[in-house]
Parts: sequence; C-alpha cells; structure tokens
Amino acid sequence: MTYDITDPTSPEFVQYINNRDFSGDPAEGTAGDLGAEGIIFISAEDSPNGKPLVVTANEVSGTTTVFEITVKGDGTPEPTGELFFGTEADDELFANISDTVFAGAGNDIVDASSGGGGNRLYGDEGNDTLISGTGDYASRSARGDRLFGGDGDDVLFAVQGDNLLNGGAGIDQFWIAYNGLPKSVNTITDFQVSTDIIGIGGLSEVRRFSDLILTQDGADTLINATDTNLAVLRGIQATSLDSNSFVFA
Repeated sequence: MTYDITDPTSPEFVQYINNRDFSGDPAEGTAGDLGAEGIIFISAEDSPNGKPLVVTANEVSGTTTVFEITVKGDGTPEPTGELFFGTEADDELFANISDTVFAGAGNDIVDASSGGGGNRLYGDEGNDTLISGTGDYASRSARGDRLFGGDGDDVLFAVQGDNLLNGGAGIDQFWIAYNGLPKSVNTITDFQVSTDIIGIGGLSEVRRFSDLILTQDGADTLINATDTNLAVLRGIQATSLDSNSFVFA
C-alpha cells in the first residue's frame, strides 16, 4: 500500500498492489510474492531506466520484485486509483479505474461495471456480488479487474473479459458471459467441482451444456462457445465438468 507523504500532515493514497496468486502453491513457488521484508527505493538519477523504482525482497517466497513509479511532469507520483472500505452493514460500493475496494462484513455489492479496468474488488465476509467492468472494452485500460469473493456464497460477474476471479470459501457462482460474449478470456483460479457454478446468461446461441466446447489445456480447462473463448479454469480437468457445473439464464 503506497501513500504520498510529501506533506506528512496530509498523506494521499496512491496505490495498493498485491501480486499474490491465490491459486498457486507457496511451496512450489507459484503463489507470487509472500512476506515482503526488505524495501529499497532507487531514485531516477540512480535507476538503470531513468525512472524511480521500488525493490522489494520477499522472505517467504524468496523472490525479488521491482516496481516502477509513474510520475507526473512535476515529479510527483501519478495517482493510479482510490482505496475504499465498506462497513459491517450491507453496502453498495463502486469502483472506477485501478481502484481497490474492501467491502468488509455484510452482504455487499461491489460494482465496477462503469469502470475502466484495473480494479481489485474484495468481497470479504458475507454473501457478496462483485461485478467487473462491462462498458465499452475499447475505452478500458489494458487490464481487466480482479475479483476476490472471500468468505460466504458469492456471485462474481466477469463480462467483458481479461478478468481474474477468485471465489474463496463457500458456494460461489462465476458468470463468465452475460448479455454478450467477452472480448477476451476470463480466468477463474479456484473453481470447486460439485460445489461452485459457472453461469452464462442472455445468449440465445448458448442455452445448454451441449453448446459449449471444453478443452484441456495443460492443467487447465478452456471453455469455448460460438468460437469464443469465455474462461479458463485453472487446475481443473475438463472431464470433471458436466451439465451440473453450469447454469444458463
């Protein structure tokens, strides 16, 4: 979590970054950075690419990561999003571009449907609904959104594509296409066969399980319909999926 403390009496939130891969295995080194311990700042004058850098050494994963700081013409950090927190009640929260939202307790709605991508939505506790950006894909950022359901029975909508979905604990629904096909493939990191459900809605040409093509891609399953790749299920065998794994609306 990064703040601009140029004025220590009025710190400004700049960005929250977490490159942990919750579908990976820390023991195998596939879970991303874990246990950031050493942090070094390299000024633009000393940087090999002429831009300020932050280098982190991660104790648990044994990795080293270099972050580049984007600055404005006056040399101050370029804000990349806002940080929002929900309450213990049932909240409705919105994300725009590169925002980070922690919904907290309660049955919350976290909506990035009008946003420009690059958001991180955390449902936390409760039965939450998380909605990724669904506007004109051409106007969005180069990245999709990341949705983390957390505890509870959550519903995650990834419509326009290039989104990463992690349902967390509970019985979760992953809607990978709704009222239109995604422009690029979505990724589901923790689908649980016989527990979670994949949803497809509003598509006249995709109304039943037989309309789908499931392909094994290494350790993952690729879901395709009407010559469009809808989603990748990490760590799932295609043969383990059947009509009970899907719902059509």
